[in-house]
Amino acid sequence: MTTTDIQGSESFFAPEFPVFLAANEVVRRTSLSRTTIDRMVKEREFPRPVPIGATRKAWIEEEVTAWQMAIKAKRDEV
Repeated sequence: MTTTDIQGSESFFAPEFPVFLAANEVVRRTSLSRTTIDRMVKEREFPRPVPIGATRKAWIEEEVTAWQMAIKAKRDEV
């Protein structure tokens, strides 16, 4: 799959490579606090982060987006 960037040149988009989100970005995108995210992860209500370093964790963007879409779908069922 290819996409065209702002300057009009083609670039290759590789969906098999996940985009990692830092905790502060997950907080921003979901409007949940870090404490709430940690609790929801523990209760298996939110995607688990992946270790990307000795002390660093990140979330996979696709999984966070899927969680958001599932929340929206639940709302729309009512």
